[in-house]
This record gives sequence, C-alpha cells and structure tokens, in this order.
Amino acid sequence: MTTTRDENLSLERETLYMEWRQDREQATPRSLKYWIAEYPSFADDFVTWASELPLMTTTLYRFDTTAEEERLGKVGRSVVAEMRARYGMARPALTSLTEAARERNLRLRDVAERVGVGVPIVSKLEQRLLKFATLPETLIQKLAETLELGTEAVREYLRQPPTLAAGAAYQYTGKAAPSVTDQQDFAEAIRSCPGMSDADKQAWLTNPQA
Repeated sequence: MTTTRDENLSLERETLYMEWRQDREQATPRSLKYWIAEYPSFADDFVTWASELPLMTTTLYRFDTTAEEERLGKVGRSVVAEMRARYGMARPALTSLTEAARERNLRLRDVAERVGVGVPIVSKLEQRLLKFATLPETLIQKLAETLELGTEAVREYLRQPPTLAAGAAYQYTGKAAPSVTDQQDFAEAIRSCPGMSDADKQAWLTNPQA
C-alpha cells in the first residue's frame, strides 16, 4: 500500500509531538524558540502545543462543565494569538472589531455583554473614540479574550487615530456626532453610557482592573 504525503506528515507530527512532550517533562526543557528554529515547518504546531498544554493541565483540576470548557477554549485561543505575535507568526493586523466579532459569529451586543460594558462603549472602541491612555488593561484583556485575539493586536488597534462612520458611536444618545478628532476619557464614556446599570458603571469606575 502506498503511503501518501499527508500520512507521512501526520506521522512525523505525531513523532515530533511525543519528542516534545518528553522534553517538557525534563528539569530544563528546551525553549519554544529552539523547537521553532529546529523544525520551522511545524512552527504553528509548536505554538499550539505550548499554549494548550497548561490549559489541559488546568482542566484536570476543574469541574467538567460546558461553560468552563468554552471559557478555557477562548483563553487558549487568545494565548495562541499572543504566541503567534511573539514569534513573528501573527495574522494580518486587526482592522475592525466588528469584522473580528462577525468572524466568530458575534454581534457587537454579544461582545458588549461578554466584556461587561454597554453597546455604545464597544461602538466607540470600534471607532477609537476613547482615549487609549484611559482604557483599563482589564477591558483590553476581556476584549481580546472575547474576540480570540492577542492583547497586543487589540492594543495596536485601539492606539490608532480615531475614525467615524456616520455618527454610529453616538446613535444611542441622540447627540450630534463629534468630529473624528474628538475622544473621550473611558470613565466619562462609562458615566454617560445608556443601557448600562448603575452597578456595572460603578464597577468600572471604582475598580476597573477587576
């Protein structure tokens, strides 16, 4: 029987995985950088294995629930994105939070609920109408985890100059759209955000890093 190229590649990957796992059990395992340099054609595999290993270990001590599995999966995919960026294998730069959400079958409302802010806040983040220096790190981390992106990719997007699409960011307040140079402090945006409960607002205002 003839062995196909895919079968050979799969066998090589399995053999390499076993070698890598055995190395991880050593007192001083080789670095991820070493493995990528040694086997560049399997770079994506090493990044995935390295990011999933601690998650698999963690799940041994957690309850086996669908919600927990989904949460860990999101964290894992975010870690993969971070590792890709760190080792020069990043995806194309983030150009739209809306598009990133759509690729994961999420609406901006879904993103807002998972991050814990109002839809207008996500809309303003989409168009970079909030001053980057005032954004809590927790907000960036939650946004990255929800969209399954690396935090640095989200930071780079939010650092860019503001843009505006037909006053979308202010459509919930009935106010006139600001010019593209106008940006708000995060705290100010939270205080005036419709649709957010007082408790949610207070949580971001008094303990934004929680």
